[in-house]
Amino acid sequence: MKKVRWKEGIPILFKLCFVCIGLTMVLCQCDDKFDKYYDTSSNDLGAPIIDQLQADQDFSVFLDALKKTELDKFLTKGSVYTIFAPTNAAFQKYEQKTGLQVSSMDVDQLRDLLSYHIVYGLHYQYSFDKDYKNDGLVSYDTRWMDEANHQAKQVSIYPSRFFGRQSSLKDYSQDYQEVYGTSFAETFNVDGIPVLSSKMDIDCENGTIQGIDEVLEPPLRMDNFLLENDQVNLFGEILERFDTLVVDPENTYTNEEGVLVEAFKKQYTRQKYGIPLNPADESELVTAIVPSNTALNQFFEPYNQYYDNSLDNYPDDIMLLVVKNALAMGKKFKLDMPLSLRTISNTIYGIKDWLTSPAKPVSNGLVYVTDKMLAPKELASVTGDIMLNPEYSDMKFALTYTGVLNTLSKATRPGTDIVDGVRERIPVGYTVFAVPNSAWDEAGIDVYNLPDENGKKYLRSIVEFLVVKDSVYAFDTSYEEYGKGIEPYQFRDGYYESMNGTYFEKREGLLYGGDRENPIAITTNEKHYENGTVHFIDKLLLGPDASMNLLNVLGANPDCGLIYAELENNPETYSSLVTEFTDNSNTFTFFCPSDAALAAYNTWAESTEGYTKFSDMTDEEKVVFLKNHLIRKRIFQGAFSEDQRIWTTSGKELIIKMVGGELMVDDQNPITEDAMAIGQKNDQGVNGVVQPMDKVLLPQ
Repeated sequence: MKKVRWKEGIPILFKLCFVCIGLTMVLCQCDDKFDKYYDTSSNDLGAPIIDQLQADQDFSVFLDALKKTELDKFLTKGSVYTIFAPTNAAFQKYEQKTGLQVSSMDVDQLRDLLSYHIVYGLHYQYSFDKDYKNDGLVSYDTRWMDEANHQAKQVSIYPSRFFGRQSSLKDYSQDYQEVYGTSFAETFNVDGIPVLSSKMDIDCENGTIQGIDEVLEPPLRMDNFLLENDQVNLFGEILERFDTLVVDPENTYTNEEGVLVEAFKKQYTRQKYGIPLNPADESELVTAIVPSNTALNQFFEPYNQYYDNSLDNYPDDIMLLVVKNALAMGKKFKLDMPLSLRTISNTIYGIKDWLTSPAKPVSNGLVYVTDKMLAPKELASVTGDIMLNPEYSDMKFALTYTGVLNTLSKATRPGTDIVDGVRERIPVGYTVFAVPNSAWDEAGIDVYNLPDENGKKYLRSIVEFLVVKDSVYAFDTSYEEYGKGIEPYQFRDGYYESMNGTYFEKREGLLYGGDRENPIAITTNEKHYENGTVHFIDKLLLGPDASMNLLNVLGANPDCGLIYAELENNPETYSSLVTEFTDNSNTFTFFCPSDAALAAYNTWAESTEGYTKFSDMTDEEKVVFLKNHLIRKRIFQGAFSEDQRIWTTSGKELIIKMVGGELMVDDQNPITEDAMAIGQKNDQGVNGVVQPMDKVLLPQ
């Protein structure tokens, strides 16, 4: 390390000293007022609050009002307060605005009004800035008490740092002006009112006075605002549905007559409804993105016929989705959510496109009113009609109970690229077959009373068979509102992979599932959403029976008797194959040599050098022989058009192709011909497909 000579070090030492002295002076200036207040030897604290108000004629109306309500006596009690004192001119504005006369106002009404101007604690301009810097705090308890909740109403303080001063990272000036209709002051603002620089930080023996030129009017609490505002009161009524009264033990007492008095506190029954936020709580800051009455009615109008044309009759679970989608934690201005907003139940991307109107300030947060319904993902996606139409309540329950609802309600998934510092969202799409309650009844499936402990898994497999994942198939591909880049495909005849990995076939207006003998008719009755298409069918489309693994499918196929008998009669020899054939966690296709093909091979092998009859092979050779016919993928005739190169479980390469509409397999052996699927083709089980072949495969 280089040594610093004394002469070289002098400038450095001086610089460090000056920096330390400067920081000390700044800190001392900031804490000077607090130090002076709490220094009992100081005589410069100023007179008590009431005396200070009396000494300034600009506060005479405010002082008279304090005396009328006896709040002057409250302010002489042993505590410290910050008083936002309106000037006489401020009361004149208030009287002109409201038509009320302060001198003749009801005492209780006036006391509430004035109590909102009294904040507990000692606060100066710089201390508000400090609170905001350290905690992001912009709300403070006032003396105004909400009797229903027995809680103090909060007042919002916006210090200079909130408006981008003092190297703040964010400048909320534009948001503030939108919300309150006023610009920020050189001092600081309380609600939408600037503090007067000439009457700011007035020291008092028991607190401080901050002069303002307008009267503060206590804003409504969020739940009350939503109920009383005729633009959004429908949402307010929905919100109230999940409100309940519970006894607050701390505020239960016996009065002079010996009667138990219960002071109730409104709160959400969070355990029952899973709502972690409470718009009826003064101490909890909440942001609400609320649809207007018009938007709410327009969204639910197609379904009102099922609920006697009243939102009151919609089930709780539907309206709970609406509530949870609308509420977010904290007091969020537009600047806080440039790209997305995390609500209780959902992350809303592109939220700024919905916020076309300024927020409405309430005592415990902000309310944004939207002119279109920002619907919960469960109602805006392909599950929307299933959730809202009671004729599909069985499928609604099945989707919810199995967790498939959450998957189908997503319109995007995270991508790999980062755009503007944010991970891109990739659109996803689904094709869903909606099944009415009558079809579940006809199939004998009671979704509410599952047969055993595996009932949930069984129900999930049924539901997943009704979904094509990551692809949208529709009859009407010209529909313009497919969202966010989803490309719909024409719903043509062919095989389609369901969400659970098994396939169904669409052919000539019929859907073929696990029961090939009883196909289901499909019509062009479909509905389009931003993440896919719903096709409405009148019977339950079922996949392969849960008991039909590949081994059982093989045993039921009339063309594969010899191979099945070989496996059944020699379980030890073929233990590895039997394990794979019965493993439902994997997927296979077995190109099974038909009985005729195996007989033909044995005859051919007798006269061909280098080949051995199947019956004369060693156990190891037989296992390899059969593994040459097994691949880890479902291959259906009619499900592909281009040739595919695939590898068997023995490591040999095959070429799969369609020739003249028939499935052909090329084992790439120059002395053999391509094998063709025959008989009971596309024979599907829960873990794979059996394709009987007219020749054996002999890959080199």
